[in-house]
Parts: sequence; structure tokens; C-alpha cells
Amino acid sequence: MEMRPKDCKKCLLHRSAFIICSVLSVIPIINLLATVASIVLSIIYLVGLYNAGKDINGCANAFVLSIISLVCNIISSLTSFNVLFAMLFSVAAAVLTFMVTYQVCTSVSDVVGSRGHNDIASLGKSTWIVFLIGSILNVVVAIVAVVIPFADVIIVGMSVVSTMVQIIVQLFYATFLSRSSAALSK
Repeated sequence: MEMRPKDCKKCLLHRSAFIICSVLSVIPIINLLATVASIVLSIIYLVGLYNAGKDINGCANAFVLSIISLVCNIISSLTSFNVLFAMLFSVAAAVLTFMVTYQVCTSVSDVVGSRGHNDIASLGKSTWIVFLIGSILNVVVAIVAVVIPFADVIIVGMSVVSTMVQIIVQLFYATFLSRSSAALSK
């Protein structure tokens, strides 16, 4: 099992820029640029996963799950007129995104751990747990938004907290990918 550092760096680039795009997406004029940047970065991420998947089965699984998640997100966006249907696809995409993170974290942790970097391997194994907590929070926010349709203040507050948690989770994930990339470069 060999993972090229440049593939890990592509995944890191996506995660790092994703954090910036998430913050910028709330600014009305800039949100379109952030969306376009997110699409381009997602393609880079998929290329990194695909290439890493040639050597690591977990990354190959993550690549397939990423494609399915992308389809679910597109369907969710296109069906926004039906809130329940859109929410179901949004939740499915969140679950798939978690599964991608789990596959990447555990498989890259195994590779990095096999090279004697047990501290980084341990970070990867805890990263997916932190990601799970963030994913659960996102699902709760989505359910509350559907169940309590007129609780705008609660939904806005939960969305702000959820966004902050997601930024922290993405930073955690980016740190793992960065340290893995550095360890694999040695």
C-alpha cells in the first residue's frame, strides 16, 4: 500500500479551500464565486481520491461514495420545492460524506501507521469521530428546520452553530491530511 503525497495534498487543498468557501458563501455577492470555487475544488478532491484509490482500497471506496454523495446533493438542490424530498437527499448526502471521511481517515491512518507515524494514525482515527459529531449536528439542524417551520430564530441560531462546528471539523480533517501528506513525503 503506497499513497503518493501529491494525492493527499489534493485532498488537503480541497478541505482547506472548502473552509474558506464555506465562510465566503454567506456573503451575498461573493457566494456565487465561492460556489464555483467549491465545484472546481471538488473535482480536484475527486482526482486526488481516485489516484489514491489506485493504491488504497479505502480511498477507492471513498471516491465512489463521493460521486454518489454529489448526485444526492444535486438532487436535493433540484428538488428544493419539495422540502421533505430535498431533506431526505440532503441527509443521505451527509451520511455519504461521513462515510467518505471514515474511509479516508481509516485507510490513510493505516498507511501512515505502517510507516511508523502512530501519532498521525491516531489523529486520523479520532478525526472521523469528530466528523461524525459534526454530521449528526447537521442532520439535527435539517430535521428541526422541517419539523418546526416557523422557528426562524432557532434555525438561524442552530445554523450558525452548525457552520462553526463544521469549520472546526474541516480544520481537524485538514490537519490530519496535512500531517499525513508531510509524513508520506519523508
